Amino acid sequence: MHADAFSNRSRIAVLGFLLTGLFVSGQVLASDGCPRPQDSSQGYGPYDYTNPYHFAERLPRVEEHHFWRAIENLDSDNTRMLARNLRYTLNVFPNHHRALRSMTRLVIRTGEAQPRGLERTIDCWFYRAHVFAPQDGVVHMIQGMYHYDLGEYDEALARMKAGLELEPDNLNIIYNLGLVYAEIEDYPSAREYAERVYEADFPLDGLRRKLQAAGYWDG
Repeated sequence: MHADAFSNRSRIAVLGFLLTGLFVSGQVLASDGCPRPQDSSQGYGPYDYTNPYHFAERLPRVEEHHFWRAIENLDSDNTRMLARNLRYTLNVFPNHHRALRSMTRLVIRTGEAQPRGLERTIDCWFYRAHVFAPQDGVVHMIQGMYHYDLGEYDEALARMKAGLELEPDNLNIIYNLGLVYAEIEDYPSAREYAERVYEADFPLDGLRRKLQAAGYWDG
């Protein structure tokens, strides 16, 4: 068998294994009333955050009115107002990376899987993003970051690996996967991913500092 063909089949098999839990949980969510993005009744969208045309032509209108800096940074104690604007943004752009990240931070801040005004649980919002943009590895990364923030490192690793299978050259995913390995003190694996990102002049140095503190990085 040609090496490239074997590699492609292997990657597909690994990705299928990694996503099995997602498919099962997705079936449960769908049966529990988590609507697919195409069923949105908003009348605008849904659009793909990774689509260049949608990003350039549709996104500015949404962000101007519903995802300005204060919303992204959660600079308000008004949970309903924050949730309402994040909800609108993700209804129109189900895989909006920054809005998903803000949503996870709101969930963690409130301690509720469905803060007031959100209309759906955080698991449902991620399910919608995966269904709408199954090719988007960054959605997996953001979900992995959410589990990382909760201290759920096995789930964080699974999500990061699924994202990397979809986007094997994405330095942000590689970097965050390295952070998870450093957190669970698998420093050889963390160093492997660190070498990949820093050889490409990745600007964030948090992973390198963790490895230096553990004695796994010189300089």
